[in-house]
Formats: sequence, structure tokens, C-alpha cells
Amino acid sequence: MAKIKSEVQNLTAEQIEFLIFGADLLSGLPVCFASEADRNEAFLANVDELVTLFAKRRPGERPRLWWALCAPEERRTIGQGGRILPDRSLKSHDLKESEAQFLDRLNLGLPFERAIIKEKVKEDSEIQARLLR
Repeated sequence: MAKIKSEVQNLTAEQIEFLIFGADLLSGLPVCFASEADRNEAFLANVDELVTLFAKRRPGERPRLWWALCAPEERRTIGQGGRILPDRSLKSHDLKESEAQFLDRLNLGLPFERAIIKEKVKEDSEIQARLLR
């Protein structure tokens, strides 16, 4: 924990762990933040460091708060044949692009995770192709 604490300023180790691994947007806040606004402010003030810590453990993915607060757009929906669907044709059984596919498409991968993202994109595409047959 000491290493994590030294990389992010003005947050406790408990707060850092919560922001990158335990931020359940659907449940109540633990005692480490007074409010949702405080949680969001802490995340946004340290977003680069928090995303880097997260990506070191889970390359090709991002923390839930990043998706809620920072993602430049929503993940695309993939329909039959792997084509991207316009919103008006979405069906409940259509799949979203994976986090790795999203990061790759928008070139949002960190330098140390780009090769891993490329491999995940290949694997995710193969799985989606089987599911959409």
C-alpha cells in the first residue's frame, strides 16, 4: 500500500483503492468520502495517476469512475456480422465493444499497455464473432 500512496497526492491508501477498484456507482459510499461530489472531485484531480495504477493491474480496462466521468463517448454496440449499429436499430441481444476495443479505437491506451490491448482486441473480436453467429 505504501507504494500506491506515494504515487497519488492528498489521498489515503483506502481512498485510492476505493477510487480505482471499489467504486460501485450503484451502492452507497464508504466512509472514506463524505459525498459523491467529493469522490468524483478526488478521482478527477488524480485521474492520470489512478488510471495508470489501475492499468498496471488490469491492462486494457479502466475504472468504473473513468467510464462515468471521463470516457469521451459511449462504447459502441456491435450487431450481427460485427458491424457497428446506429442507435435506432439496437436490440437487447446486441453486444458492446469491449473496453480494450474502445481504448484501441480511440487510441487511449497507455504506452505500457498498448501491446496487451492489441492482443485483447483480437481475442474479444473472436469471442464476439462466435456469439453473434
